[in-house]
Amino acid sequence: RDSGKRKAGDVDEDGDEVMDDAEGSGTSTPANSSVQQRPKKPLPQHKVRTSATDRTLDSMFAPMPSGSRSNPVDIEPSSNKARSRTAVGEMVPESQTALVSINDLRAEIKKKRHGGFSEIVEKHIFVGVVDLKLSLALVQHSTKLYLVNYGSLAEEMFYQLGVRQFGNFGRIKLEPPPPVSHLIRLAVEVEGERVKESGMSVDKVVKTITKLILDRAELLDEYFSIKVNQQTEEVEALPCLLKEYTPNLDRLPQFLMRLGPEIDWMDEKACFETLLREIAYFHRPGPLESFIDVEPSEGGRSEADEKAAKWEVEHVLFPAMRKYLSPPKSLLEGDVVQVANLPDLYRIFERC
Repeated sequence: RDSGKRKAGDVDEDGDEVMDDAEGSGTSTPANSSVQQRPKKPLPQHKVRTSATDRTLDSMFAPMPSGSRSNPVDIEPSSNKARSRTAVGEMVPESQTALVSINDLRAEIKKKRHGGFSEIVEKHIFVGVVDLKLSLALVQHSTKLYLVNYGSLAEEMFYQLGVRQFGNFGRIKLEPPPPVSHLIRLAVEVEGERVKESGMSVDKVVKTITKLILDRAELLDEYFSIKVNQQTEEVEALPCLLKEYTPNLDRLPQFLMRLGPEIDWMDEKACFETLLREIAYFHRPGPLESFIDVEPSEGGRSEADEKAAKWEVEHVLFPAMRKYLSPPKSLLEGDVVQVANLPDLYRIFERC
């Protein structure tokens, strides 16, 4: 520490001019002086040097991935009301519904909202992606640094967006539309061991799930914008939960397969909730090998793909979570870890 006194006109470490200290300089300051002293600065260990409202230049220019997801996806709104929300910065409106089950799900989201965690989500500053495969990133809130599983947070946000837009989703049109049974077969074959444990053949599992989806095609289309043509048995459209984000369509076979065993088709509320959970899981970010037991592509992700994925996490997912996520306390149990606190770090280094 500098033992000498700094004079007026000197510049401190933050680039601010130092004012005369009346007591230290021996010059008395009249009580009725018109000169107002500057407010006392916070100690450096309590300073927050960034703002959640800051915008970087790279946020305005999305990098283009080199793989299949570089192709534009045809997204259309499902109604005139949805069409009006496409302006940048507008909130996704809550759809109108008389269904008690959906209103109950909306009430549960509000009831489970954790106040302290919500403040972190709404006022965080993004630091960087730690691991794309594990969906880990660092964020700062006030003087604390957190390691978060953004995959889990994004999945919960997509579920809440699904409940919010129930019956009024935009659509991701698939061109050309793939056959339902072919996609389900791809996923079932990957799950080879689990199929053997069920005592059913691959063909029987595929036929059972395909029939279930075709029989409920009207419900899936009307409420969830999952359009399956019952004549051609092809998937023509999928729900769009967030206009700026397109899910990894490599996971479509897994999504369709899970519509069989993972959905409670017997109870209305449970059916809607489990379906919305599966749609949210389909939208969860991450490479294919994060979700199913497959080998990553030879050579791994290209540099362009990684750059595009990280840009999407920082400039699409985290801003969307600020706007739409009402985080429940359950996410604090394993998906958010405080890794540093600035005042504590100052105490440690002061001893050195």
